[in-house]
Parts: sequence; structure tokens; C-alpha cells
Amino acid sequence: MVRPLPDGRAILFYGPQEAWGTRSRAEVERHPNFEKLQTTLREMNTKVGRMGIRATIIILPTKGEVYRWLLNPESPEGPHSSGFAEAVIAACRQISLTCLDSRAYLESEARRIFRRAHELLWWRDDTHLNDLGHEALAAFVMRALAEP
Repeated sequence: MVRPLPDGRAILFYGPQEAWGTRSRAEVERHPNFEKLQTTLREMNTKVGRMGIRATIIILPTKGEVYRWLLNPESPEGPHSSGFAEAVIAACRQISLTCLDSRAYLESEARRIFRRAHELLWWRDDTHLNDLGHEALAAFVMRALAEP
């Protein structure tokens, strides 16, 4: 999906990935792979716990969740998590595994950086974070880990 940036450049979004960003928690939990994800989270939590390590899951939103104002300008603003994030956070809570949704932070940083320098956190033509995106995600992780 191609959308224009305010300066006329194009930004691309991957439709199937963005469709997942709009699914409800119930839809995510009904997916056949969700049970496998829960099993993986449980086993990982158990194994790292035996080693005396505390794991933290960081949920990375889709590019379109962060750039909703470009992908779907009429979508409502707000700090809500995706259905995927809600489902994973609930699954982690059940096994006492820390899980953090980075969407609100990345959305805020994306807007701030775009207003300041017309730069993006994702590559314009790709589904991956660019260098600025990796810096923003690292800052989110460092803040989260610094909190008691």
C-alpha cells in the first residue's frame, strides 16, 4: 500500500502485515499459532528462570500502527494497543512474564522526529526499522529496564 508523505515522497506499507495490526484480541487468540506462542513463552520463561535470568518481552508494532496518521488518516488516535499486543500481554501476565508494548512510545517518537527533521523510524519502502528506529527502540528498552 502506497501513501504520500507531506513532502510528496511515497511511503509503503505491507497490506497483510497491517491487516494483523487491526485484528481484535479474540481473533488473535483464536489463531491456531497462538497456542504455540503461549507454549513458547511458558517454556522460555521457565528455562531463563532456572538460569536466574528475568526475561522481558517487547512487542514491536507494525509500521502502520506507528504511522496510522499516514496509512489511515481517518483512524482514531489514541494510545490503545493492538489486539495482538493485548493477547500477548495477557498471556505473559498469566505466567508472570514482563511484557511491554512499544507502540505508544514509537508513535510519539515517530511524530516528534518527523516534525523535527522529516525523517522516519522505518525504511520508506520496507517493513523494517531503520537506524533511527533502532535508536528509538533501544531508548524504549533502556527506559523500561531502568524502571524498578
